[in-house]
Amino acid sequence: LKEAKGYAKPGDPYMFGINTLLSKIYQQRGQLAEMVTELEAAKSVAGDGPNQVLVLYSLGSTYAKRDPPRKQEAIQLLKGFHARACKGARAKDYVAECETARTLVTDMGGSLQ
Repeated sequence: LKEAKGYAKPGDPYMFGINTLLSKIYQQRGQLAEMVTELEAAKSVAGDGPNQVLVLYSLGSTYAKRDPPRKQEAIQLLKGFHARACKGARAKDYVAECETARTLVTDMGGSLQ
């Protein structure tokens, strides 16, 4: 997968899948810094739509769980996720993520309002 990154042009939206897959591999290995790097790269090519919603949650929750947490960035990303995914018709697809986002933001002293 890393070799595929060498063939992609900057901003290539097809890299979203590779970046998110690598982030999951790094997560399983406990390599948080590398996971964050891949999620940030995924965010840069996510565009609008479902990919953006997913990366807002993934990156926001990862920032929140860092030691020390990146609170302001985490809250901002999780607010963006909440606004796009936790209201209206989409809310039923993201029940667990919406609850986790709410809990993380509250634990960091923030609000989703």
